[in-house]
Amino acid sequence: MKILKLPLLLLMLLLIPGCWGYQEVDESAFILALGVDKGEKNKLNLTAQIAVPKNIAGGGEGGGGGGGAKSTMVVSVETPTILAGLDLLGTFVERRPSLKHTKAIVFSSELAREGMGRYLAPLVRYRQFRRNTFMVVSRGKAEELVKNTQPILEDNPAKYIELLVGTSKYTGLFPVSSQVHQFYNAAKSEARQPVAILAALGGNKQKDQAGKKESVGEYLAGEIPREGGNKIDLMGTAVFNGGRMVGELTGNETTVMEMINGRFNQGIFSVPDPRVPEEYILLEARAERRPAVEISLEGQVPVINVEISLDAEFLSIQSNIAYERPGAINEVENAFAQILQRDADGLLRKTQEEFSADVFGFGEEARKKFLTWPEWEQYDWLKVFPQAEVNVNFNINIRRIGLLRESSPVKER
Repeated sequence: MKILKLPLLLLMLLLIPGCWGYQEVDESAFILALGVDKGEKNKLNLTAQIAVPKNIAGGGEGGGGGGGAKSTMVVSVETPTILAGLDLLGTFVERRPSLKHTKAIVFSSELAREGMGRYLAPLVRYRQFRRNTFMVVSRGKAEELVKNTQPILEDNPAKYIELLVGTSKYTGLFPVSSQVHQFYNAAKSEARQPVAILAALGGNKQKDQAGKKESVGEYLAGEIPREGGNKIDLMGTAVFNGGRMVGELTGNETTVMEMINGRFNQGIFSVPDPRVPEEYILLEARAERRPAVEISLEGQVPVINVEISLDAEFLSIQSNIAYERPGAINEVENAFAQILQRDADGLLRKTQEEFSADVFGFGEEARKKFLTWPEWEQYDWLKVFPQAEVNVNFNINIRRIGLLRESSPVKER
């Protein structure tokens, strides 16, 4: 009997490998970015940015560049569903389209406002699709955004997408964590609502007609008065109620949202000088610790208290007033806290009164107050949140003053 076991085991090993389902790398068309718009002749217009490996290896130009060999090609097709669109791409792309290396999926705001749940569920189920793909909402046509994805400093377009989205860790001006799995889980959750990165075509200095902005974060994507560089702007947040987009947050509001979420890493802030309001003090702030969130459900409405602690460092004092001195440093800390408090009040007013969306995940903390799941479901947090009393307090500690011991006026002769 023992003699028969060994041949049987060897036979089973031959049956285990799934080689019949393999696909050669040089037979795949890897889609790096996917754009989804409303179609004209069908339900959807699907745009795919496909890598051209021979040009990436040879240091070819970015997908939107001109002149030499391009590292990507962009194709579009009208389709009833996203996955059906991939099959249609296979009718005129010589390699089989693959989502194994997709870095970003872009939905137009027009489509997002109608609801995206029906489009995301098949992708999440599809074995090729990676749930860590970045979720982006375009303030225009997603097709135009994908077509204008033009790496300048990077030869590899996939790396370009990763690096561009990764800058949120250093600015806080758009969501740090905006991936498909996070979006999909939040869309199904009864404790929080999903968000996505807000994007648009930019590069026009005349775009903003609202006048001078006091802070770099008061813009939305596409409104930044800049020229040159990549054509894509990432600024702000698309807010959803379930799978339907209900509004937008500016860069400043996004920064405060990330602070409350505990996802803020660092950023540079322009604070009006307390003594010379026309001048600015530049601070670099970092999260000292995760925010402390306390929720009480005892009264008629929930009461939420949030304590946010930030470490800051002087980068510049334009007035050259010696705020580094112990007696004066508190003035700057208080001025910075007031700016953040103003932004937090505006953010809470928007999310509660306009959007009715808990983008902070307060419900995940409130859920811990219930003993059973039916009790939690009956409470219906997402309907209660708009009436909640939310108090946010900022503790600012300026611990570093940079490489200057003390500011002093520069003599002009």
